[in-house]
Amino acid sequence: MLEKRLILTMQYRKTKTGINGFALLRNVALAVNFAWLSVASTTAHAGMVCEIANLNQANNTLEVTLKNDGTKDVKVAGFSFEITTTRSDLIFTDVTTATSGVTYIFDGYSLFGPNINLPVSPNHGETISAADNDAIPNDGTMLAQGQTLGLGLVSFFRSTADPVVREDFFLSPYPDFDVSGPQGNSYVVPEPATITSLLIGTLGVLLASQRRRRVAKS
Repeated sequence: MLEKRLILTMQYRKTKTGINGFALLRNVALAVNFAWLSVASTTAHAGMVCEIANLNQANNTLEVTLKNDGTKDVKVAGFSFEITTTRSDLIFTDVTTATSGVTYIFDGYSLFGPNINLPVSPNHGETISAADNDAIPNDGTMLAQGQTLGLGLVSFFRSTADPVVREDFFLSPYPDFDVSGPQGNSYVVPEPATITSLLIGTLGVLLASQRRRRVAKS
């Protein structure tokens, strides 16, 4: 997957009373605005939504689906996802391409199917990961705007008769969940709220650091 990194440089000036809060807030606001525009320009290309669907109590299966919630059609050449449960009586056993609620994204052109789960994780089967690619190099499946396709049929074992609900399962965010195009470009980017929170946290650390310096000098 193509890794995109945003490098932010915040400059501030000191006055006789220490850090110039207005200048710092202005620079943070500009940085947040730049980060928002950078992310928005990418997500406008394709907003990928990974969801849990078709939970089957009788067969102990569920499906992971992918919806194009963006503004343009995109060609998907590969994906990966990770699903976790906090219930100790559930153990994931397999992920296959046999989705039935919606068509599998690489139907007839799966490179690794029908079994696409990755090596078992060390946490007693409470997490399972899967990945697949289009079998044709530099090609992929066109996912139209608003369209939903399947990423995998997940099977699990229950050691109790307690019913399961969707809230028992959690899909990991990027980078465990990723969707790429034919050129290896990732369609999944961090949410703007995550970047904003990071910048706010950075502001807090800077202000606290300057306050400690002033106290130490007095």
